[in-house]
Amino acid sequence: MVIIGNILLGIAALLFLIFTKMTFGKSAPSGDAGVGWAWGIIISHLATLICLSLVTAIIGSQGGFAWVAASGSSARFMWVAGGLLVALLGSMFMAFREGPMLSWLGNFLPGTIHLLLIIGLGILLNGGTAYRLPLLLAAGLGAVPCGLILFASLKSKAESYFAAVKGAGRPDENDLRMIGEIERHDASKDLSNLLIFTDFNKDKSVREPALAKIKSQSDWQQQLAKGLRERWASEVFTFLAGNEVDDKSLFAEPLHAGILMQAELIREKIGEAYLDHHLYEGQFLWETERILKTLERFEGNGQDYRPEMQVLREAFDARCKIRRPNFVCREYLDKWLKKH
Repeated sequence: MVIIGNILLGIAALLFLIFTKMTFGKSAPSGDAGVGWAWGIIISHLATLICLSLVTAIIGSQGGFAWVAASGSSARFMWVAGGLLVALLGSMFMAFREGPMLSWLGNFLPGTIHLLLIIGLGILLNGGTAYRLPLLLAAGLGAVPCGLILFASLKSKAESYFAAVKGAGRPDENDLRMIGEIERHDASKDLSNLLIFTDFNKDKSVREPALAKIKSQSDWQQQLAKGLRERWASEVFTFLAGNEVDDKSLFAEPLHAGILMQAELIREKIGEAYLDHHLYEGQFLWETERILKTLERFEGNGQDYRPEMQVLREAFDARCKIRRPNFVCREYLDKWLKKH
């Protein structure tokens, strides 16, 4: 039986050499080659598992795992089989190099695990005494990527759970933080800092208390109409884009000033930029979208906002000290201007 075990170890060693040549220092290829590469890793690990499992069975039949601290042969078998499986699963996960950490570890740890298993089982099969450290080290190294995979899986499940909780109308941690800010805010002094919480994409657990606090001020509509003429016009558009007002006529004229104010703010931001990362393609998309949604809600009020929207569009062509990105929101403004 020992001879058969050594033959199986020889096959496992040959598989180790093939596997190392296939993966060491190499990244996963793309396309059909990547599929074949992945299957090569799986098949080599499966073949190695079969060979080493048979060697382990031979060693076990000769009482070679009596040193494993377990009560009974069944428990001992579970520990040994589990250690072997964890070691090879960890090697396979690292060989696939999913994620930056496993990609780095995948250069050398899979081959190291294979080598440790072959050496440890070889010593144990042939009656040696220094067998524990290689086997325990192989299982420990294999447990690292298994643990990372398990952690990533649990993290994903937790995120899904919290998303489901939020979808069911229960606030998450960030919502609770915003609710706390709303509760602490003194609406009698300022409304502008509450308006961001009324955006249409906020959860109702955040929007409703913010709306209630804003409307607790008897002149809240007058304040918002005035705000369109000031530098917090963006926040007013955030409110108007997703919420009804009692008197739309109160905002009809100030909306002209609000669009011009937003154009001026964008022009300033572009003019102040002096490093390439200060401006990016998706910038100002939030502000533009809120203006467009506001105008959609106020459509048919007898006002023509096209001149101001043309000024807003031209603001993206303002003098710039750096390379100007291709702002995505210009496309939306061009579509609106073409339609109106």
